Formats: sequence, structure tokens, C-alpha cells
Amino acid sequence: MKRRLITVISLITIAPSALADGGTIIARDKAGGLVITTFASALRTGVVDLSVMVQNREGLDPVLDATVELTLTAPNGREITTVATQAQAQNKLLYAVPVTLDQPGRWTLTMVVSRTGISVSTGARFDVAASGAVKYWKYLAIPPAFLVLFTLHQWLWRRQGRA
Repeated sequence: MKRRLITVISLITIAPSALADGGTIIARDKAGGLVITTFASALRTGVVDLSVMVQNREGLDPVLDATVELTLTAPNGREITTVATQAQAQNKLLYAVPVTLDQPGRWTLTMVVSRTGISVSTGARFDVAASGAVKYWKYLAIPPAFLVLFTLHQWLWRRQGRA
């Protein structure tokens, strides 16, 4: 029983840091001679793993020698520019990068894929929800608040009994 509990706690602890390499498709576009598909591990605030699959339009063979630059625009207009690489992806057919999406709302993604003198651009818009912990903070704060009140009650009761 104790070993199972330790295993479950360990899995829950490392789960947020796991790279998704896939997830929800947020964009799929045919540009130039390429098919570019973008995935997001979760569409909520926090660290999100963005993965991009680049394929030849004919035959859909994976393209493994491209440079993938991502520019994300937050709802307030702030831009994040980053490069997705195969080194950051667990699945080496994808280009991946972890990105912190700190605001809920409608985000804009612009991708520039460059390969042997050819550069294509594509984009998408997607909605980011508030993370569960932020969304339900009032409910999550109730148990600690009751614990503090109970501890205070017990301390005052014992102090009053000694006087």
C-alpha cells in the first residue's frame, strides 16, 4: 500500500514536466510544398508543449531538416518568439518547444518554416483557458482555511483551560 502511494505521488509530481509531443491540433495548413501541423499539449495557462510536424505535400514524408520559428501573440499584444527543435521533442519526427502562456484568451500563432532556401509562413488563432487551479482557487482554499481555524480554536481552548 505504501509503495503504491509513493508511486502515485511520484507520477503526479513528474507529470507536469513531461513533454507531450502531440495533443490537440491547433493548426494544419498546406503552404508551398509542405504540410504543417501544430499540436498543443494543453490549451490552458501555464507551460504548454507546442509540437510541429512538417511534411512534404506529396507523399507526406516527414521533413527533418527544417528550421521552425514560432511567434505567439498574447491577447494583450505581447509577443513571444521561439524556435522549435527536434532536440526538445521526444518524437524526433516533430519539432517541439515548451512555451509559457500566461494569459487566458485568444492567442495568435505565426510559424515560419525554412528549408533549403525556401521559407513558408502560416498562422492560427486558438483560445487558452485559465488553468484549473486558478479557476477554482476559492474552492481549493477552503480546506486550508478550516485547518487554520481548527488549529486556532484548539490553541485558544487549551490556553483558556490552563488559566
